[in-house]
Amino acid sequence: MLRNVTKLCIHLSLFYTLCIRHGYLPTRFMDINIIPLVEYKCSDLTDINNYRAIVLCNVETKILEKIILSKVLSYSDYDKYWL
Repeated sequence: MLRNVTKLCIHLSLFYTLCIRHGYLPTRFMDINIIPLVEYKCSDLTDINNYRAIVLCNVETKILEKIILSKVLSYSDYDKYWL
């Protein structure tokens, strides 16, 4: 099992590296589903303000988002020392 996870990590790493180097993301990465979620079930269900949007995307996109977010946050930590 651990060997399969290691292989998956290597393949994802290579894929993300190629995507970033070439500045290209597959169109599948842009596919999302927006689900309306009721905030207050006791309230009026016909009121549009009683809903909030939940966005669902694929796992590969979420992993790439987490990687980019960690890099952006690490750079922002350095930036506050230089301001």
